[in-house]
Amino acid sequence: MKNRFFSNIFIPFRFEFPEDNPHKNARPIVGIVQSNGCVWCISHKTKDGKYPRVSRYGKDYRLHRWIFKKYNQDIPEGMVIRHECHNTFCINPDHLELGTQGDNMRDKVLSGRQPRGSVCKSAKLNEEQVYEIRFSSEGKTVKELAEEYGVSGSTIRSIKKRKSWMHVVEHKIIAA
Repeated sequence: MKNRFFSNIFIPFRFEFPEDNPHKNARPIVGIVQSNGCVWCISHKTKDGKYPRVSRYGKDYRLHRWIFKKYNQDIPEGMVIRHECHNTFCINPDHLELGTQGDNMRDKVLSGRQPRGSVCKSAKLNEEQVYEIRFSSEGKTVKELAEEYGVSGSTIRSIKKRKSWMHVVEHKIIAA
């Protein structure tokens, strides 16, 4: 069944509760299966604009975490549920996997979904300033640079050692 608004949507998905389930009277979880296998939840709202939520046992859960537990296993303390498809609205159990927050952030960086540099909301510097710190600040101490740019000494050291702002590189001018 094709939806006239989304050409890539084909089949409705419905997660029903068995008769012996204490949640059998709960609102069913309804999603739409897309051509890439993602199941977009359309029955439950988001609170943060990213993850559909569900209330069960008097608690509020992110729906993908609740579905992972139902189809797979309990989620150990300190672990997160990652979306292999990088789609936070997806509730397909086959697209959900257990991992660490570090795994999740690495995925975000490798897939290009993590803002870098001055595009990042919390950035206090821009690429030009980082370039100046890294390549044009000979003779200045870390403390002087930190005061000049309004950041901490550890930020300056991180920039100079290329542990942060790694995308800012020195440009070599080749004479024609």
